[in-house]
Amino acid sequence: MKLKKISRDHLPYGIREPLRELLHQVRTNSNKGTVFNNNEGRLPNAGFGNNYYEYDVGQDRNDGRGKFRLVALLAPSGELQSLYFTSDHYDMEWTEITW
Repeated sequence: MKLKKISRDHLPYGIREPLRELLHQVRTNSNKGTVFNNNEGRLPNAGFGNNYYEYDVGQDRNDGRGKFRLVALLAPSGELQSLYFTSDHYDMEWTEITW
């Protein structure tokens, strides 16, 4: 599986601030988001003990969850392994965020 990659410096408008918040939450272990099961297999295998966590980005016009999502792969220790985002979680086309 080949994922598109994007530098965090080139993320679309509206993703940067939620990404900063997510990174703060990971560093402080204050919120792990919602478990993301990767049922469609569009992200790499998480590996033993690691888990994906999904974070909403913004809201839609009806105050719903919106289409943007960030997904963090965390080790059992809480260490961030990788980050992904999608601008439309219904299409499930993911992009890896690189440093």
